Amino acid sequence: MLDKAYYYNPGHFEIENDLVFSKNWVFACLLEEVQGNNEFVTLDIAKIPVVIQNFKGELRAFKNVCSHRFNKIQIEDFGRRALTCGYHCWSFDKDGYPSFIPKKELFQEFKNDEFVRNEFCLERFHLEICGNFVFILLSETKEVELKDYLGNHYDKMVEISSHMGKKIHFGGLKHQANWKILIENVLECYHCSVVHKESLYGKLGIGNLPITDIEFSDAHSSCHFPKVARKSDEKKKKILSFLDTRSFIHDSFYHIFIFPNLVVSSTEGASFYVGQLFPLAAGETELKVRFLEPKLNYENVNEALRDILAEESVKLGYEILEEDKFILENIQKGIQKANGTGIINDEEVRIKYFFEKYKSIIKN
Repeated sequence: MLDKAYYYNPGHFEIENDLVFSKNWVFACLLEEVQGNNEFVTLDIAKIPVVIQNFKGELRAFKNVCSHRFNKIQIEDFGRRALTCGYHCWSFDKDGYPSFIPKKELFQEFKNDEFVRNEFCLERFHLEICGNFVFILLSETKEVELKDYLGNHYDKMVEISSHMGKKIHFGGLKHQANWKILIENVLECYHCSVVHKESLYGKLGIGNLPITDIEFSDAHSSCHFPKVARKSDEKKKKILSFLDTRSFIHDSFYHIFIFPNLVVSSTEGASFYVGQLFPLAAGETELKVRFLEPKLNYENVNEALRDILAEESVKLGYEILEEDKFILENIQKGIQKANGTGIINDEEVRIKYFFEKYKSIIKN
């Protein structure tokens, strides 16, 4: 187990920002969200504002702060516009250099173009892609390529990307809880038949059988949560027969965790979830969520039925998230007053590997 102070001490939170989130590859966005020219995504990692921008097919990641007077350049979570500051219209190219400065002649300090390029270039971050997932690295030195960082989960991320269809929802859910509590919760299903008795277990039959097919690569891990057959399954399958053509079929809840901030899951290949964690403070975390359709031929599919399935997938997803949120926020309140160190069982083995990776980073 981890030291309990790691979950609520503000000073330790700053250490995590430096050692965990600034020095490891972190998930930033889906590739489909920045595929068009001038499309962008913004996020904040370790208190650093970041923008990922498409420059005619080339993706770049920069600190999202104008070098003139420090205004945030891109404001929205997603959008399509040039990398141009909305304060004084400074514009930046794919290398982060100021490509347009209005009334440039008024800046007496500007000796020449080379001076401007060197002194006012945006700070750039490493960016690499794995399937439909875009990762960035804030550290100046890239000690390991993304493919090596992900290990055998690199191929798993490429594969699951190939089965994902259109994004149907993006949203956020703030938790008054430490980010590690959220991670520990999704790495086991020991709680599922209790906390999700009416949702995950009641509606999908998932959460009452031991997890299977556990795989590890460093702190990254994946597994299947097997499904208990329900009487209603055949009727449901008949109504949703168009799903039979989906490219990924499995009788389980398939779950992947990529250290430190990415959770990807597939519910029988019929729907996909991408969870992205952003620690805001020692006791506060923002969870950004994406729900996606499965990849299949929708040419002859009833649009109303397709919309209903998408709506129900999102609705059930939030029901499960809210059930977890209630518990996780109670844990945050209790951990500061708790006696003892806590304990994990054999079914919570993925948490053990998460702890080992985390402690090795903090020790270093």
